[in-house]
Order: sequence, then C-alpha cells, then structure tokens
Amino acid sequence: MAAQYGFRTKDASGAVTLDTTTVSIRSIKTVTVKGNGAWDQYFNIPEITEGSFVVMATSATGQYASTPDAWWTPGQLHLRRAGTGTWQVLIMSFGGSPPSGVRYGIRTLNNDLGTQIDNENRVLTVSSSGSFFLGRRGPGNYVMSQNIAFPAKVTSQEKPLIFLNSDDFMMVSGFYVLGSPGNWTGFHLDFWAGYNANAAFTVKWMCGDFSRLISASGYGVRVRDENGRVIFSS
Repeated sequence: MAAQYGFRTKDASGAVTLDTTTVSIRSIKTVTVKGNGAWDQYFNIPEITEGSFVVMATSATGQYASTPDAWWTPGQLHLRRAGTGTWQVLIMSFGGSPPSGVRYGIRTLNNDLGTQIDNENRVLTVSSSGSFFLGRRGPGNYVMSQNIAFPAKVTSQEKPLIFLNSDDFMMVSGFYVLGSPGNWTGFHLDFWAGYNANAAFTVKWMCGDFSRLISASGYGVRVRDENGRVIFSS
C-alpha cells in the first residue's frame, strides 16, 4: 500500500532525497564534560534517552588517547577513571521530546516513525569513504600504519565520526583524527600484531561529517537555525 502520510523531496533527476515515510534522520547532540579526578563521576544529560546511541571521544587532537570507561542510562552518563581530562559526548537519536533550547527546525511523525531536524541537534552525513590495507604483505613486508586523507577537509568544530569495517576480521589500534577543529584532514590507524603477526586485512571506512550539508541543487528542502545557518539540506 502506498504511503498516505509524510514528506518527500526529489532532486532534478527525480531521485528521492528525503522521504519521512521510510527514512529517519539520525541527529547528534554534542556535550562536553570534564573530569574532576574522582574514580567515578556522574553527569546529568537529559538528551540521553532509552533509544540513544552514545559515543565517547577525547577532545585532544593529533594523538591517540584512551577514553574512560563509560555507561549511560536515560538522563545520565557514568564515567570511571576520567581523570581531569575533557571529553566529548556525542548523543545520537531519532528525535523524541525536544530539549528546551529547540526553537527552529522541522518534525514529522508517521505512525511510530519520527524525524526531527532542529537547531540543537546536528545531522550526520556520509561525506567520504574508502578502504586501505594493513598487515603482512609478505616476508619482512608489513604495513604497520596508515594515515588516510579525506578528499576534502571537514570544517565542523566537532570531530567527524569514522566508521570502520572489514570483510572478515581486523585487529587495529592507535586510532585518532588528524587536523584540528574546523580543519579535520583525515585519520590515523595502526595494525595490531598482538593477535597474529601474519594477519592481513582490508579496512573499509566511512566518514560521518557534520558540516557538508549544503547542496548546489535547486531542488529539495533546507532548514536553517536562528543564526541563518543551514542545518539540513536534502
């Protein structure tokens, strides 16, 4: 049965660029927390809901840094061994009740499917992807690390999210994003030989970008925040 409710846009070729009857936009709220040296710390973060997906990241740039142990429940983040460092908490959600700061945007409901684009959450888009080799090529021939450059720099203040996958398995370490806020240029990854020094694998990657939203197309829909910044472009 054809969809009876929702919102749909198409580009110049007729391809659907946004369909709220089938596609739910995943938005991200970034919160910064700072450790006070205690072994356990608890932070009240109302944006964390039962259906959220939470990512911890270090605010340091150009280096590898371990993140603290983390658990979350609705409304609360629990960190262990956070030290005195500053940590970024990225909360992915599919909408829900808006926080108090939400004043601009668009929301659609289609039975139990909700789409929300607003001035508090950022929409994550896949801006680039690729693959590369790590591990043993042959006797004495190893690729121990790779620096991957993005095709175009990422201009968001937040670090882009890098998603890694492989056809079968991979053992990697030493990940960090290259660049600085407003000028993220790529990422670094090391081969981890502790499991099997003869291992070799192809790593597939995707870059989740918060900044590359504006299209030159004359078709679709754009949403702006209170400062006139484009926060979504279909």
